[in-house]
Amino acid sequence: MLTNVLQDTRDVIRGLRRRPGFAVAMIATLATSIGFNAAVFTVVKAALFDGLPLVENSSAVVHVTTNKAAVYYPDFEAWRAESKTFEDLALTRGTFMTFDTTGLAPKTLFATEVTANAFGLLGTRPMLGRDFLPADQQRGAEPVVLLRHDLWVSEFGGNPGIVGGKIRLNGVPTTVIGVMPEGFSFPEEQRLWTPLVPTAAALNRETYYARYAVGRLSAGATLESARAELATISRRLASEYPQTNRDLAPVITPFNTWLLGSGGPALYWLLLGAVTLVLLIGCANAANLLLGRAIGRLRDTAIRYALGAGVRRIVRQLVIECLLVSILGGALGWWLARAALRVYVSTQADTQVTRVLIFTMDATVIAYVLAISVGAGLLASLGAAARLTKLDVNVAVKGHGAAGDGHSTQRASSFLVGAQMALALALLANAGVMIHSFLNLSTADIGVKLESVLTASLYVPPETYPTATAQIEFYGLLHANLQALPQVEAVGFAQVAPTERVNRSTYGLANSSIVGDYSGPTVAQIAVTPGYFEAVGSTLLAGRDFNDFDRPQTEPVVIVNERFAEQTWPGRGAVGERLRVFQNGEPDDWRTVVGVVSDIVQNDATRQAFEPLIYVPHRQRPSPNMFMFARARGDQAQLMSAISREVYRLDPNLPVPALMPLAERLQRASAFDRNFTGLLLVFGAFALSLAATGLYAAVSRTVINRTREIGIRVAIGASRAHLWRFIFDLAKWPLACGLGLGIVGALALGQIAQTALVGVSPADPLAFASAACALVLAAVLGCVLPARRAMRIDATNALKHD
Repeated sequence: MLTNVLQDTRDVIRGLRRRPGFAVAMIATLATSIGFNAAVFTVVKAALFDGLPLVENSSAVVHVTTNKAAVYYPDFEAWRAESKTFEDLALTRGTFMTFDTTGLAPKTLFATEVTANAFGLLGTRPMLGRDFLPADQQRGAEPVVLLRHDLWVSEFGGNPGIVGGKIRLNGVPTTVIGVMPEGFSFPEEQRLWTPLVPTAAALNRETYYARYAVGRLSAGATLESARAELATISRRLASEYPQTNRDLAPVITPFNTWLLGSGGPALYWLLLGAVTLVLLIGCANAANLLLGRAIGRLRDTAIRYALGAGVRRIVRQLVIECLLVSILGGALGWWLARAALRVYVSTQADTQVTRVLIFTMDATVIAYVLAISVGAGLLASLGAAARLTKLDVNVAVKGHGAAGDGHSTQRASSFLVGAQMALALALLANAGVMIHSFLNLSTADIGVKLESVLTASLYVPPETYPTATAQIEFYGLLHANLQALPQVEAVGFAQVAPTERVNRSTYGLANSSIVGDYSGPTVAQIAVTPGYFEAVGSTLLAGRDFNDFDRPQTEPVVIVNERFAEQTWPGRGAVGERLRVFQNGEPDDWRTVVGVVSDIVQNDATRQAFEPLIYVPHRQRPSPNMFMFARARGDQAQLMSAISREVYRLDPNLPVPALMPLAERLQRASAFDRNFTGLLLVFGAFALSLAATGLYAAVSRTVINRTREIGIRVAIGASRAHLWRFIFDLAKWPLACGLGLGIVGALALGQIAQTALVGVSPADPLAFASAACALVLAAVLGCVLPARRAMRIDATNALKHD
């Protein structure tokens, strides 16, 4: 048996050498399909199955927060002490820190404060040095830090001697105790980690201290049991601390799901489904090519039958030929996948997920490529093998074309082409839906004028600016200096950038039943400086803007947006009304509304809704973290340099801010959606080209095999219009099949990504109609060349055609 297989393999190789065109077409088709599939499988595997890199059993790691996206430190301690469904819980607190090794050029880095047990919970150890100890997070302990691997390489050249050395964080000498393994990043894209040392205010429930905790489920515990247990603990805490905990509820999510975002998993599944369709289209195309080759060799095959060759050997040679070609296609596809993966990672460089996950084409991916290569070869060979087993030897030996391209063969070819068209339509329609969704996202009116606006995130460390007065003075001086620049039309500062998340607080109204204790309605609150609204292009609708006289010692004031004013005081002016916000259950001062501004989108990543907002003066609610917004007058590059100089003049130890246009910042926030939509469009276009090529091959083969019939039609006076209709009739049924089944497939595929769509239905009529038109156009183009060939057939020569 083995000898026969080896002999058949040698015969197949000789045959492929004699006719390399077929082999090249098959290999190119399968290599591209397999390459796309392998690259996307690698991405999906990293995002949905591998979990956090270098984290032990990361599927058991969960994200724990509350319905207010904030955690009290005592609540965390209670969860950790009383929970039985968690092996352990660790608290994390993201922050920005100034990082300095020379004393001359500090940088701002994204960092995280973690409890000492965090890396033990994850099962990750430093590659150099030691982990945090409980003593490190005690108040008064020596400051220590762990570095991420890439920071260690870029700043210290990978020198192991840095362990035990000193760097400056927020201006404070800090000992480097270790370096984390290469590829490790937790919980997001932090560059370094320090021990979390709770403040007195945090211990006394005077402030939300962190946004979330991280937990590892115990063996046998489930998300449901953990949720039920923490809910029980939280009810007890609510009864003991009603002012702070009455309305708090724990929220537990698989950590990977939180990292990818609510719609992220659905998009990755859609992407995997899309490339699976591309692979099936490639297999159908290869099967059509193989069927055409088998038909062209039917007479030779029939002679071999007549000379005693068995059906098993004929089919075995066909399968070996197809497997050999598909495995070669898989090998080439592997290299294409590696290149495609590099392109993917580079185009997704602005997304958080790409910076956290590791995309590795490991042994699992190799096995996957081998499996789909073999599967594609077997699938592609089925049609031709079935055709050969039904061969009529007597007819085939006589060489009649009908033997090669009878009705059953035409039906098989039409079925394959129709399947390609259906799959292509499903892909194109969903690509159109995603394009529509992305356009809704990227062109949404967010309430600001993006033209000529620069932005940067600034952070003044509490070690250098320990008091509210110091923070107010710094931002006040910087605001005045920037406003005096000739390149600046307007400048202002705000706690957050447009569209980004803002915590909500309960509020109360004067002379109203809305008293605003811990059970009242909520509103998002943002601290801003004078000039912010003008800088971002928001319109003052009533009253006044904040000014330099809105200080801590003066009357507390507030500006509300149009949505809040309409909902709260419908039919009457908001200016002069009074409200107060409850911070952690404690009432703030009563504030007088001095202005109403147009709406700006916050707390909505889809950018589709304006929610009620209130703005307070930064001088009356200072913050060390602020975003700068400057509207340029003239050259933006000159303004960037001028702003950097002004920051350096005020404090040479502060890092120079990373300035960028506000439009670019918003584009980065939607980079994943944009790149994902582009990938779907590429796959759809490739699928459409394969479908058009498959139709062209099928129609061309029919024209060649029916040359005699076409010659007879010409001889008896068939017009050119008649021949055009004859050719296009060959594409009618595959096209109809593609349109019908494709729409059904598109609807099914679209349900996967429904949660990730923005303002569009999975059955978007415009996207479906556009995809259908593209498919019809591809079918027409696939018929044009065969039709032109039919027009050139000479009746006399055609009648002699065998």
